[in-house]
Amino acid sequence: GQDYAAMRADLARYLAAHPALTLRALLDSDGDGPAGSARLPAAAVVWEIVHAREGDAGVRRVIDALGRGSEPRFADVARAVGLAPD
Repeated sequence: GQDYAAMRADLARYLAAHPALTLRALLDSDGDGPAGSARLPAAAVVWEIVHAREGDAGVRRVIDALGRGSEPRFADVARAVGLAPD
């Protein structure tokens, strides 16, 4: 496996090569197509952003929000990283 910095750099290159991918497409992907291969690295970066913005309390809040259903709700993730969900 890669260390986090290398994974982040690979994700940045991947996203630069696929500019039409959105956060929603990455997180909603079921593993197929271009978004599928970037789903786990994108999720790791989302957790890093949440922690940088809100610390452990922010991470706990997102985990609690995600725990309400079987799948993460995009709106909860978007709010956690400072985006307005559509």
